[in-house]
Amino acid sequence: MTGKRGLTCTVVIPCRNEEGFVETVARRIPEMGAGTEIVFVDDGSTDGTAGAIRRAIASFPERRIRCVEGPARGKAAAVQAGFAVGTGDVFIVHDADLTVLPEDLPRFHEAVARRPGSMAIGTRLVENRERGAMPFANLLGNMFFAGLVSVVTGHRITDTLCGTKACCASDYRRIEGVRPRLEGIDRWGDFDWIFCSAHLGLGIVEIPVRYHARRWGKTKMEHRLRETMRFLCLIWLAIRRLRLRRPWRPRLDRPGVSRRWAPQPRKTDVLR
Repeated sequence: MTGKRGLTCTVVIPCRNEEGFVETVARRIPEMGAGTEIVFVDDGSTDGTAGAIRRAIASFPERRIRCVEGPARGKAAAVQAGFAVGTGDVFIVHDADLTVLPEDLPRFHEAVARRPGSMAIGTRLVENRERGAMPFANLLGNMFFAGLVSVVTGHRITDTLCGTKACCASDYRRIEGVRPRLEGIDRWGDFDWIFCSAHLGLGIVEIPVRYHARRWGKTKMEHRLRETMRFLCLIWLAIRRLRLRRPWRPRLDRPGVSRRWAPQPRKTDVLR
C-alpha cells in the first residue's frame, strides 16, 4: 500500500429525504489523499433530494460527485450500493445530516492510511456534544450497547452507533464477505461493520467527533424499541454465527483459583 498521500478516497453519503443538506455536504467535504470521490445514494427519497444532488453535481464540476439509486431497504443497503461503485483506496461512510462535520473526515482517512488492517469509527461520547444533540435516553442506550459490544468483541468501544466509519477498500470487501452470516438484521450497518471486523481480526480505532444537533428534517431512527430488539438479536446472532469470543487467559494471581479465567479486552486506540 502506498503512503497516505497516495491513497484515494470514496465517501458514500446515504440520503433519504435530506434535500436541505446535500449542497452543503458536497461543498464542505474536503479533498483527501490523492483524490476524493463523493457518492450520494438517493435511497427512495420522496422530497427533492435527487434534484438537489443533480444541482450539486452541476455546481461543483471540479469535484468527482456521482449519484446512485439505493434499494430503499435501509441505510446498510444504501451504503452497499454506494461502495459497489466506489473506486477509492479508502472507503468512508458519512451521514448527510451534518450532525458530524465533514471537516472531521480527514482524521478518518489518516487513521486508516496510517493503520492498514484497521477500521476507524467515530465516537460522540468522548468530546463535548452540542447541547440537545443527543437526548438522555439515546445517551443511555448508546452507553449500554457500547458496553455490551465491548464485551462481545473484546475491544473497548465507547460508541457503536456513530454513523461515520472508514476502512480500506480491500478490508471492506472482506467485511462484505462475512456480512451475509448476520442475515441482514442490521438495517443501519453499524454493528455489522464492528462485528465483522472483530471476526476478521481487524483493529479498531476510535475518532472523537463533536456531535451537533440536526438542523433540518427529522431522524430516521423513529422506532427505538423495535430497533433495540433487533440490535439485541443481532448481538446474539453474531456470537453464534461469527464465533466471537472475548480473549481470556488463566488468572493465577490468587491462591487456589488457578483455573479461574479473567477477561483481557483488546485495546482500542483513540485518536485525538
